[in-house]
Amino acid sequence: FVRYQCCGGYNLVQGEQGCPAVRPLKNVRETIKDLKLNEFSKLLTNTELERQLIDGGAYTVFVPEDEAFEDLTYDQKQRLFPWTYQALSLVHYHIVHGWRNTSTFKEDIDIPTLYYGLKPVRIGRNPIGVYTVNCARIIKPNILAANGIIHVIDKVMSPFDILGNLTDVIMRDSSQFSNFINVLYTARMVTYLRDGGMFTIFAPNNYAFSRLPDNLRERVLKDQRTAEAVVRHHVADGIYCGESVLVTSGLKTMDGSKVTFRCRKNGYYVDNVKVVSSDNVAGNGVFHTIDKLLIPRAVKTMDDLARDLNLNKFLQLSHGAGLLDLLESGSDLTLFAPTDEAFNALPTSIQTALANEPVEMEQLFEYHIVKGKITQDDMIGDKYLETESEKKMKISVHRNGILVNDAEIITPNEECSNGIIHVIDKVLIPPEYDLLTLITRDKSLQTFLYHVENSKLQSLLLKADAHYTVFAPTEEAFSKKKNRTAKELNFGFLMGALGFSWRFFCKTC
Repeated sequence: FVRYQCCGGYNLVQGEQGCPAVRPLKNVRETIKDLKLNEFSKLLTNTELERQLIDGGAYTVFVPEDEAFEDLTYDQKQRLFPWTYQALSLVHYHIVHGWRNTSTFKEDIDIPTLYYGLKPVRIGRNPIGVYTVNCARIIKPNILAANGIIHVIDKVMSPFDILGNLTDVIMRDSSQFSNFINVLYTARMVTYLRDGGMFTIFAPNNYAFSRLPDNLRERVLKDQRTAEAVVRHHVADGIYCGESVLVTSGLKTMDGSKVTFRCRKNGYYVDNVKVVSSDNVAGNGVFHTIDKLLIPRAVKTMDDLARDLNLNKFLQLSHGAGLLDLLESGSDLTLFAPTDEAFNALPTSIQTALANEPVEMEQLFEYHIVKGKITQDDMIGDKYLETESEKKMKISVHRNGILVNDAEIITPNEECSNGIIHVIDKVLIPPEYDLLTLITRDKSLQTFLYHVENSKLQSLLLKADAHYTVFAPTEEAFSKKKNRTAKELNFGFLMGALGFSWRFFCKTC
């Protein structure tokens, strides 16, 4: 069963598909009646404006649907009803001169209305062709009348400047935005947001600030540099209405970051933060109230950024050993942070030691931190960096990337308030972990260890000034050679038989 709903100016014809019958055009006033836009129609009755829409023209009228009148503010109710026959009302603000179909609408254009002759409406258009006027969505466009065009919208509009600019409107609601107002002053951004142009602000309410950790809230409220970074991350140039978002819309904030404005079943979100009140218009833009702060990376501490980068194993082990204070309160640090996969690739015995012995984890933790902010551009081949543990790590440049010791940097230059994180694909083993210690701790290498000891090669593996790569057979590998004699497997014998070439030990280049 198919039911057709005809656009304005068309009728059904029994037995035919669609709405093929073209109705004779009527004037704008009569067309509004025919569209059953009753609430707006009542406001026109017995006014001079009614006569203009019958005899004058051409006019383009933005007519709110009846449901839009259920959510009027007190101010809108006062302004909608004219005091006398000739008095201007908010109805005049919904009417502009000329034939204005959507093909003439460009993004962010202002069109003067009949409301005091100058008060404009602002047209918005998103990339997929959704049109808004003062953040009210045009839900039925381009309905033709004899002396004009009608666009049905989903809200009653008010002039952008009727309540003042963005900062005026926000500051008037101090019960909800007192903390954000404080941040605006700390950041010295009030004058700029008042006079600088058209903006969209994602304004965090007081509840959003209550959700911050105490130390971060203190920095955001009182430190000028931190406050400015936060404000710039919540402000975008231009006007972005929620009504123009059908699924997602990407936008760039003043600090150069990209955020996603999206529409879900239960409302609007910016990134994953809920918008609790959208499309609050003002003289120089629009603001949306959010219940959680959008924290830019420039404000986050190193432990927060590591959490964002999903470096969970590193954080878990560091927390267990009581080592996170340095990442939270230290300054100008560079962290080479292994991925979770890198930790999982370590021998089980070493993973156990790191989890249960804080001293072991402290040695490894400090070996991954370098003092000073070192970007990838600062790294050159055959350069050594001194770590927090006063040990050296080597930087090498290869065709496929940059190595730190033998670990490749896979995500470089992740900057935060107190340093830089480079994500690496292997755990860096501190010099305290000599080869013999690593082999001794690995349960799967005990037969290999026996032959190393039997061949008196321990001293070789303990040398601090030599670097080797060891190809160590596991217990399973030795089990496949169970018929070989101990003498045949003896490493001294193998070395002699091979003319002192290395079968299991390779000098590292």
